[in-house]
Amino acid sequence: MLIGSLAGVLRSDHLAILHADGMLIGSLIRFAGVLRSDHLAILHAYEAFRRASARGAAAARELCRTNFLSWETLTQMDQVMSL
Repeated sequence: MLIGSLAGVLRSDHLAILHADGMLIGSLIRFAGVLRSDHLAILHAYEAFRRASARGAAAARELCRTNFLSWETLTQMDQVMSL
C-alpha cells in the first residue's frame, strides 16, 4: 500500500529537469541510498517528510521545497497510511 501511494512523490515537472539540475539529482541520490533504489528513495522521502511534519507544517514544506518533493502528494500519502 505504501509504495502504491508513493507513486507521485517525485513530481513530473521536476523529472523533466532531471538532467539540467544537479540539485535535483543530488536529492534523488540522497534519498535512494547506497542501493540507488527508486523504492527506497520514495520510502526515505516519506520518512523524512514524517520527521519534518513532527516539527510543523512549515518544516515539512521546506523539506519538500529544498528536495523537489510534492508536499501535496506526501500529505495524501500520510493520510492513506493513517487509515
